[in-house]
Amino acid sequence: VVRPPRQLACSWRSVQSCAQMPTDEEEDADRIDALRSALELPFYLYEGPSFDDGLWFEACSRGLRGERIEEDQYSGEHYWLAQLRRHRWRVAQPSAALLFVVPLYLNAALQPSVKGASCNGTHFQVLLDATAAAVAATEQYARHDGADHVIVSNSWKLTQTPPEQAPWSKVGQLPNELFRRTFRNAIVGHMESHGVAKPPSSAFWRCSVVSPYVANYDEAAAAHRRPPASKERDVSFYFQGGANNRGTRGYAFRQAALPQLQDLPAAHISAFSLPGKPAACG
Repeated sequence: VVRPPRQLACSWRSVQSCAQMPTDEEEDADRIDALRSALELPFYLYEGPSFDDGLWFEACSRGLRGERIEEDQYSGEHYWLAQLRRHRWRVAQPSAALLFVVPLYLNAALQPSVKGASCNGTHFQVLLDATAAAVAATEQYARHDGADHVIVSNSWKLTQTPPEQAPWSKVGQLPNELFRRTFRNAIVGHMESHGVAKPPSSAFWRCSVVSPYVANYDEAAAAHRRPPASKERDVSFYFQGGANNRGTRGYAFRQAALPQLQDLPAAHISAFSLPGKPAACG
């Protein structure tokens, strides 16, 4: 069936009925919505005593600035898992699933505020190894050696091994080879692409799905709570993050540029380790 152009179709209809006709963009959006609603990817989310339900670390963990852990910029796992727990694709039986989600709150577990232990005092690696062992013992894990298992964690500490991983631990550090070996074939939702990590870090998993950062916490400006187009968000230039010297060009540029922008009208700059004096450009 050849449909006449919308302009031509309008010529033999009233202006009112023409205005009610869907545009091509609207029809495309409707088709996409229909495809999305028909799409199904059943997944099983592990649960039980060997799996974190959000209470192991999040209840007592704080971000680097003292904010609630869900306000930390690496807390994407919190929001991913909250949505997956109530998602319509979630199935109750592993036999009905195509993907298997392992609930881990690694950003909370690896914060300096918890000092290496869960809220009840258990070493974080003991709990992570218990999770790994429980997963490895399942029929679905053995089927593809864990290649259809998914972890979401934005913590850059995930890639590290002791002693770099948790130097602030008050309960010491334990080897994490079991955990890394168990999930070596996993799909990991992470804020960086696979292969970005460099020694002493190492992306031990098979492939990554990029997970976005959470908006930076900033109680003073509260810009993280305001939409970009909000009238209350009167900010000409906004930066919240790190500007410490890491020996890279990107961070060197931050150190040079940010001090010169901090006096810009309506600018808000909160930069960790930013030098006190502006650096000259050129």
